[in-house]
Amino acid sequence: MRFVADQAQLARALQQVTRIVSPQNTLPALAGVRIEVRAADGTDGHGTVRLAATDLTSEITVEVLASGVEPGGLILPAGPLTDLVLRVPTAEVRVEADSAAHRATVAYGRNRTTLQGFAVQEMPQFPRQEEEPALFDLPPGALGRLARQTVFATAHDESRPILKGTSVHVADGKLVMVGTDGTRLSHAWVALPDYRGPVLDFVLSQRALAEAARLSGSEAAHVKRAGNQLEIVTAGGTLVTLLLEGRFPDYQRVLPEQYLTRIRVNTDQMRGAVERVNLIAHRDRAGSIRCTYNGGTLEIQSEAVDVGQAYEMLEVDGEGQAMELSFSPNMLLDGIKSLETEVMALDLSGPEMPARLSEVDGTNYFHIVLPLRQMV
Repeated sequence: MRFVADQAQLARALQQVTRIVSPQNTLPALAGVRIEVRAADGTDGHGTVRLAATDLTSEITVEVLASGVEPGGLILPAGPLTDLVLRVPTAEVRVEADSAAHRATVAYGRNRTTLQGFAVQEMPQFPRQEEEPALFDLPPGALGRLARQTVFATAHDESRPILKGTSVHVADGKLVMVGTDGTRLSHAWVALPDYRGPVLDFVLSQRALAEAARLSGSEAAHVKRAGNQLEIVTAGGTLVTLLLEGRFPDYQRVLPEQYLTRIRVNTDQMRGAVERVNLIAHRDRAGSIRCTYNGGTLEIQSEAVDVGQAYEMLEVDGEGQAMELSFSPNMLLDGIKSLETEVMALDLSGPEMPARLSEVDGTNYFHIVLPLRQMV
């Protein structure tokens, strides 16, 4: 195995691939990157380097163009290889492997480093489903937005494993993603006018969704669902992942049917006010902020014993009943940060009922957060 690759491209590809490597592996080869070099047909010494890594629940593959290729394969340790290529001072990196000894030399200028690895057969191949897949395409940038607006709301503990994933529903010309940890919920969707396949319902792990979003960047994504697997092909690479098993809760029943108060406020002003009030709130054990709506103003306050008090007042465009609620400032901030419009809406359904944050200029996203008195 031998190839010459652009240092920046190889480093970027390795960073994408090695994010899926688990720090705790049952097999030493799973801590590595599988490198497979292929010569292009009808070319003189040119080809591709296919990089792959897996944690046995997901696999990421990225291809890089190369010259001076000699086909072959080897597994090299992910951490040392990535760290080395990132620090190479030359524009090109030359890699040459002794497949019999499972060892490769990474050369840059007159310098070189040798890494010990494994035969490619020692890394388990990620199984692929044989059944007929359901296919759809996400428009440029959509996957990144969907991930950004839902992953943060998913659970991080093991008490309800299914909530560590994002629910995906594809039907009626759109794809809906929902993430929740039981105290907040994010709901985002994107139109799929060309999809003619069956209704799809599945749960995608938060890690797989986040990595797929990084791979796609601002580009489009081609998605294939087959059995308990999802394959996402992007310009940056391909991710194949196992779907989470279990039944996602019926979140529709917790969505308020009506709101008693609707407030419209500048998103940046709201975010700034909550951040400043949180400077005091986070020093108190309760860690809460109080939001009071009185017609044309929204008052945001916090207090911490032996520290002080914080008070902010925002002029807002509102309608409905005067109301006072207490929130976790961090949860409220997470919801505000997920909004992408200049003006946001804060809809209140009661002092102890869920509140909704949404984009006034858009209709494809909302975030539900429970007041502190609702948390258990």
